[in-house]
Amino acid sequence: MLKRRLNCKLTRPEAATLPEAIHLGVESTGDYHRLLAERAHARGITVYVLNPHDVHHYARALGRRAKTDRVDAALLARYLAQEHAGLHPWQPADPGPKPSDPTAQTPRQSRGGQGVNGN
Repeated sequence: MLKRRLNCKLTRPEAATLPEAIHLGVESTGDYHRLLAERAHARGITVYVLNPHDVHHYARALGRRAKTDRVDAALLARYLAQEHAGLHPWQPADPGPKPSDPTAQTPRQSRGGQGVNGN
């Protein structure tokens, strides 16, 4: 259901009119943030996957105690605005070479022809 709703929101005509320099900060939530990060990155949005522990300490340093979606969104926006210079943009994982890729090396080839036991 989330996947269908996310597809709908990121493929709407309005999404094509987004400003060019968008920075999106999302807290790392196991695998739940991954779909949003992948779709946003594919649209050319710079994505930052944030450590929830760091954001929590940032909120405490600001004296923030309320915990609502609206407050969290404002906090993430503030954190990203203040700290983005020291953060690394998220990049999708490299799926590695495809099996049909003639330049792909097997583990045996990449170790100079040696097997697992060095033989």
